[in-house]
Amino acid sequence: MTGSTEQMTTLTESRPKLSLIVPVYNEEATIDELRARLLPVLEPLGTFEVILINDGSKDRSAEMLDALCASDPSAPCLTQCLGLLLES
Repeated sequence: MTGSTEQMTTLTESRPKLSLIVPVYNEEATIDELRARLLPVLEPLGTFEVILINDGSKDRSAEMLDALCASDPSAPCLTQCLGLLLES
């Protein structure tokens, strides 16, 4: 298995140190504030990702998550109702 150690090192280096998964259900009033509060706390940690998951919202939460993802292509967002971002 030539190169397996190198491949593992590359894979490990590309992974975020922290993954935060946030379910979003009818949170249109708080999505912007959540992002504004999380980023200053997480940025000093180095690499991280925040995954915002729409959990079947009836308000504009899904639309707001779509807009967030469109404005920041590195932000992983799932807007499907899965029952289950901001990568730096």
